Amino acid sequence: MNTPTHEEVAQCAHQLWHTCGCPEGRDTIIWLEAEREIMQRWTESHSHPAVHSVMPPSGESPDSLA
Repeated sequence: MNTPTHEEVAQCAHQLWHTCGCPEGRDTIIWLEAEREIMQRWTESHSHPAVHSVMPPSGESPDSLA
């Protein structure tokens, strides 16, 4: 898994800081939230559905696999 770059986190943190009304003294909290958001987006964009249907080869009945 790739980790976000400093620049990606900084851009996201800056956006969050503005969204929160530019609060003072919340640097670390906003930075950690930016990292979390970026990692969540990365995970969602790289995840694959884990649902796979198990079907017998064409022409075979499911009972023939038992």
